[in-house]
Formats: sequence, C-alpha cells, structure tokens
Amino acid sequence: MVAEIRRELILRRILEPPGSWYDFILIDCPPSLGLLTANSLCASQEVLIPLQCEYFAMRGIRLLLSTIDKIKARLNPELRILGILPTMYATGTIHAREVVEEMRAVFGEQIFDIVIQKSIRFPEATVANQAMLDYASKHQGTRAYQPGPAHRRQRTPKPLQTREAVDHRACAARANRGSASTADDLVNQRRCGDWLSLDVNSGNQAFLCRG
Repeated sequence: MVAEIRRELILRRILEPPGSWYDFILIDCPPSLGLLTANSLCASQEVLIPLQCEYFAMRGIRLLLSTIDKIKARLNPELRILGILPTMYATGTIHAREVVEEMRAVFGEQIFDIVIQKSIRFPEATVANQAMLDYASKHQGTRAYQPGPAHRRQRTPKPLQTREAVDHRACAARANRGSASTADDLVNQRRCGDWLSLDVNSGNQAFLCRG
C-alpha cells in the first residue's frame, strides 16, 4: 500500500459502495498513527477516542489530536471529534480520579459522562469467546455500554481542539487548582517542543464511524 498513489484515501474508496448500505460503520484502529490509522481518519466523519485513565495515555493523546488536525486540513475537512471516552478506570485509586479530573478540565464537554471501569470480567469474556452482554450481563462494566439515562443526553460533535488549545486549557486547569498535576508535564512538553507518540500498550484506539 505504501507504493500506491494517494494511499491515504484507499480505504475511503473501498467503503464508498457499502457506505450507503449501513447507518454506521465502525472502524477499530490500531494504537498507532501509521498509514492504517490515516486511512481510517480519511474515510470517517467522526472520531470516538477511548482514553485509558492513565497519565501517559493522556500525554499521548496530543499527537493524535495533531494528526486529526492535519487530516482535517489536508484530506478530510468533514472530520470531527464525537467525544473522548474514559476507559480502564481503576476504582479506588487517586491516580485514576486525578486523570479523569484533568481530562475534564482540559477537554471539557468532549469527555463523555460515562466512565468504563477496569475489571477482570473483560479479559475473561475474551477468553470465553463471548460478548460481555452474554458473559456478565449484570456487571457494572456491561451496564456502562448499555443505553440508559446517563446515555440519553444528545451530544453535538465539538470542533477539533488544536494542540495550542489543549495547552491553554491545561494551563487554566493548573492555575485553578494552584498545585502541580498532570497538566504541568502536559504544558512543559509543549514548551520543550517534545511531541510524544502514542504508547503502543496504552490502549489508545480511535473508533471512527461513517454515517
């Protein structure tokens, strides 16, 4: 695929005929910013970003936002962020709670109300080759994925945030709290020009849907 002309648009051309057959097409992207992810971004209209509730995952999202910015400017002007979904939330830990608070301070309404908690039931369902709805239908993690009162709020896709906007909001969050936090490193990385790549093991994956 590397040798193809306009290789970033291959997936878009492939999905054009079946795109009219379905209401939504979900594309599960690898946790990297290579050619496959670029193809997915070019073929999509909206981006749903699951973000692990870990400090390094939050740092890595900046490069993803930068890539989305470039794709929108050069190849797919219709692309927009549907929202950011906090996942793998470790209940009872101060670190996870601080990360979620930081995410809400920096990204605001782009963060979904629902938080997917970390549980051994998810890998167990994978080993059992079953969906969570079948394996543990009453589990709290399963209920988080099901429609309910917390899901009923209509979400309007927000404009893309540039890296500069993210840094500005991180500075504001830091000033409001008056203490050191994950935003400190977020801002310091911007000042040093050290753009971090996504950790392959961080669980950051963009799910993109085309209506």
